[in-house]
Amino acid sequence: MSTTSTVTGTLSSPGIGSGLDVNSIVSKLVAVESLPLKVMQTQAASIQTDISTFGQISSDLSALEAASSALQDLTTWKALTLTSNTPSAITGSTSSGALAGSLSVQVNSLATSQTLASAAVPNSASGVPGTIGTAGTLTIQMGSWNSDGSFTNAVGVSGGTAPAAVSVTVSATDTLATIAAHINSQSSAAGVSAQVVTSGNNQSLLITGNATGAASGFMITPDTGTDASGAANPLGSLDSLGYYASTTTTQVPASTTNGVVTPAHYPPGGGLTQSTAASDASLVIQGIAVTSASNNVTTALSGVTLNLLTTTTSPVQLTMAVDTASITTKIQAFQTAYNQLNSDIATSTAYDSSTKTGGPLLGDTTTYGIQNMVRSILGANGPTNSTIGRLSDLGLQVQADGSLTTNSTMLAAALQNPSNVQKFFANVSADGSNDGIATRMYNFSFGALGVGGLATLHTAGYQTTLATNSKNQVTFNTHIAAYQAQLLAQYNALDTTMGSLSSLSSFVTAQLAQWSKSS
Repeated sequence: MSTTSTVTGTLSSPGIGSGLDVNSIVSKLVAVESLPLKVMQTQAASIQTDISTFGQISSDLSALEAASSALQDLTTWKALTLTSNTPSAITGSTSSGALAGSLSVQVNSLATSQTLASAAVPNSASGVPGTIGTAGTLTIQMGSWNSDGSFTNAVGVSGGTAPAAVSVTVSATDTLATIAAHINSQSSAAGVSAQVVTSGNNQSLLITGNATGAASGFMITPDTGTDASGAANPLGSLDSLGYYASTTTTQVPASTTNGVVTPAHYPPGGGLTQSTAASDASLVIQGIAVTSASNNVTTALSGVTLNLLTTTTSPVQLTMAVDTASITTKIQAFQTAYNQLNSDIATSTAYDSSTKTGGPLLGDTTTYGIQNMVRSILGANGPTNSTIGRLSDLGLQVQADGSLTTNSTMLAAALQNPSNVQKFFANVSADGSNDGIATRMYNFSFGALGVGGLATLHTAGYQTTLATNSKNQVTFNTHIAAYQAQLLAQYNALDTTMGSLSSLSSFVTAQLAQWSKSS
């Protein structure tokens, strides 16, 4: 019974009953069946390479589109550059609205900001900075100084509120550095900045207006102040600061306006003296007198900014002309973009006869179509309203490999008439028949890369093929799994059957041997 049980029992491992290497047999049969999957995987890798390579071609075409667009942009051809025959005195720049031409500019004076310097405060014998010695308040008011020495408070811009006076509290123990810090903490509102200047054993407070121009002056008024005992006492070296901008020598009497008392004060002679008055720049542009609160003059000439660096004794000649350097750069960018596209197409479609291998896009009709179209545009005649017939007339010459080189001398000569070059590149006609070279190139590139364009559709086709390949691989992997399971089932059954036959054979042999002994 036990033998019968062994014969009919199920084997626990493939091949034990029959001695066959079932796993190896199944593995090899599955490998043979999987050959089409390897082909699909190879095809998928090839498609990925095609997508990547054609993606580079599309990127190159996009760069050519951008370079063509730059040559179509009217600002490219209208931009002016300003040159000065004395750049140490005047420089400048242009923007929209500037007109080509030349003019003379003489700078009689530069715009300045007001500066006031205090009387010296000595350090102690050990070098410790001295203190102000008197407590009080400094009131800083922005405005302008009049020719008679009077001061007019600043007015608001366009009817706005005039800048309010700023108060700075001074303690008797404050040093000049402390007072400077107090002022600078309110610099934006006060319109002034302060710093300390050291000379030998003395220090002075230097206060400077934040802006230049006659309207950016300031007045600093100290209150009476008190000394350590509480008695009235002026603020020592800071007494009557702002009033020393006056050029008169008579005392200004005390006055009361709206209940506010202005103390009597003297002009220069003590306290804070003025080293520089707030003043406007004075210049003469082509015989016309101009003033400016800033040394960067932006309103005198439309679209032109003049940077005044120093005064001049004779007129400086300024010339505004078309910015041919910028145009040249953009033409060279167009050349570079085309050459990159030309090179990448050549590489991707090349055939190596020694290795009998071709580039990823060898035989790709869309890639050849792009190559033929851009070359056709570059080799075509320009628009009829330009005297430039072809790119070669500009010095852009097509080489044997399809690339472009530039003859800088020829290009510079052509740009002596920039409007003519503009028409050659950027002319636009109603039906497109008389478009400029850059216009044609832009229209082709934009269309090819747009929705429904040949480059866009070609990329989509690659993606569809790759998606189908991926789907087929999934389906085939399912088939392989089922095929492997089927083989294992079949060989397991065969293994079981052969194992049973082997057991039966052993049993029969044993019985025959036993019978032989009995007889």
